Amino acid sequence: MKGKWSDELRAYTIEHFGDLGSTCMKSINGGFAIAYDRNLFITDRALKVIPKEAEDKRYILTDYDTGEFVAAYDFLEDLVDDGWAID
Repeated sequence: MKGKWSDELRAYTIEHFGDLGSTCMKSINGGFAIAYDRNLFITDRALKVIPKEAEDKRYILTDYDTGEFVAAYDFLEDLVDDGWAID
């Protein structure tokens, strides 16, 4: 990871993640993704790209442009610690 988002942006991301269903995210390392909390909302398209080893994860990220699977996390804090924040 190149750096770290501000504490304010990290806290905002945790507080407001999923407010609108899917969430547009940016990575501290560059790139954008659409993130889903499977307990709130996820599209059929996103469900189709989740690999078997990530099927039990709650938070799913797909590439903003291609829709391909990017990452999955059990906990929102892990997603933020990995350099993702609300865009």
